[in-house]
Amino acid sequence: MRLNPEKCTFGIKAGKFLGFYLTERGIEANPDKCDAIIQMETPSSKEWDDHDTQQIHLTFCPTRSSI
Repeated sequence: MRLNPEKCTFGIKAGKFLGFYLTERGIEANPDKCDAIIQMETPSSKEWDDHDTQQIHLTFCPTRSSI
């Protein structure tokens, strides 16, 4: 494996990696994604609310996606 020194950073306390925010304590909430969720509009219909709920279940509870 070859590493490109221009793309590598070493010795940092925290950073983004593959869309996740990694720190010394492990994976934490990405502030950018949290802001995007906070700024989301309220669902305008029950169908959209159900859709969002299903997406959350598929992403975070794959074994319970039929709930």
